[in-house]
Amino acid sequence: MGSQGRGDTLLCQWEILKCLPRHGNGMSAIQLQQSLHDRGFEVSKRQVLRDLELLSGIFPLLCNDKGQPYGWRWGDGAACDIPGITTAEALSLVLAEEAIQPFLPPALSRVMQPQIDLAKKKLQALGPGHPLSRWQDKIASVPPTMPLLPPTIDPEVLSNIQEAVLQEKQVEVNYQRLTAVKTEPILLHPLGLILRGNIMYLIATAYDYDDVRLYALHRMKQVMLREEAINLPTDFVLSDYLEAGNGHFRSEMTDIRMEAQVSKELGYLLMETPLSLDQAIEPHAEEYRLFATVPHTWQLEWWILSQAERMVVIAPKQLSDRIKRILTDSLSQIKNQI
Repeated sequence: MGSQGRGDTLLCQWEILKCLPRHGNGMSAIQLQQSLHDRGFEVSKRQVLRDLELLSGIFPLLCNDKGQPYGWRWGDGAACDIPGITTAEALSLVLAEEAIQPFLPPALSRVMQPQIDLAKKKLQALGPGHPLSRWQDKIASVPPTMPLLPPTIDPEVLSNIQEAVLQEKQVEVNYQRLTAVKTEPILLHPLGLILRGNIMYLIATAYDYDDVRLYALHRMKQVMLREEAINLPTDFVLSDYLEAGNGHFRSEMTDIRMEAQVSKELGYLLMETPLSLDQAIEPHAEEYRLFATVPHTWQLEWWILSQAERMVVIAPKQLSDRIKRILTDSLSQIKNQI
């Protein structure tokens, strides 16, 4: 047997030890074979039994032979804390690394890094022939919008903001608004962090105001952590705040009932991926009439403009007029450039 084969056998035996229960009647060879199969190890029942016999000579394992099929488990009082992580845990950590790293404070990131490194080594040890080692090369996440390069965030700014959110402390920030030339000082009460596409925002209130707003971290030039605790708005819950559409730059506090004429193609797409739970689509002439209750956000307007060839907003009038004005202004600019 080659070195790779010996490595596969050792990893498989290690997984068997992790699968075995500490109490009860134990697991049968068939059950262990299925558990190993779920972890990406293709072994026969006979091989599982051979490995169990071998492992029982090294580790305090018990075989319950009072009935068929025999069950295997750890012995009573045995120290069965097997170090390392399972193959499934390793794959999950590697796949989640890119998503979770931006949110972790430096202290937690340092704690997690050894586990992530161990996960990578675990998958590498499986070898290219193992199906789970190739799983991360078979899946990908593609943004549905125009891909943009992420802005640069000062590492010290990120670290201080993460610490402020974690400790629920106020921060003094030099913040440069989108169209401003210079930064301005502002006192913020951090409530949470969100990653919107490739841009990270701090959700916070300013000074003694109650309104919750978004502040882009890449526009922060300096952050000083204060000792004072934040003023937490009454009944603020991050998930509720985002569910209400605030993560997409809400324009109004109340939802709107949108009505629009849409093409058949767009109608089919919206039947598959609705705009809201109460969405209704009805045949109208050669197209469809759309009804949906949605938050009035910048994201909604950007989406409507991206579908300009396939939809016409009918109501509410305020939204319809705004879309018409934007399209008219855009057409005027195009004419001026010709």
